[in-house]
Amino acid sequence: MKIKTVNLQLTTHFNLKEFVIHNEQYFLDLPEANQKVIVSEALEQAKKLEAFRIAIGNKPLFILSGLRSPEYNKSVGGAPDSFHMFMKATDVTYQGVKDVWLHDFTPAQTLFSGVIYYPKQLFFHLDRGNRRFWSRDGGFSAI
Repeated sequence: MKIKTVNLQLTTHFNLKEFVIHNEQYFLDLPEANQKVIVSEALEQAKKLEAFRIAIGNKPLFILSGLRSPEYNKSVGGAPDSFHMFMKATDVTYQGVKDVWLHDFTPAQTLFSGVIYYPKQLFFHLDRGNRRFWSRDGGFSAI
């Protein structure tokens, strides 16, 4: 049965609506099988975000970007094969992120295979892709 609402609590602190914030209609228009995959991926991402939240002192996380349609991904300058399009990536911020030190970066690196901190925009990109290295605007990243 197709999902008709994005108001689905995934974990204690995360709702599907947060992950599809910019692409709610895109998600609702997907075939049922694709929706199920996206929900499953969002649940896996939410579980890791719960663990990250605890590791950084139980600070509330705010999701800036989760699922992206190909059109939305292109409009924000995302990589053509962005993990966001497969719900394997989330951009998050939290109060105090500007003061991030390795004590916040290390648990992210332990939980996620792709981690980058954007100091100018004050957010983390956290994904479950292949472990790799890249850098943006003076940020630091993990392999």
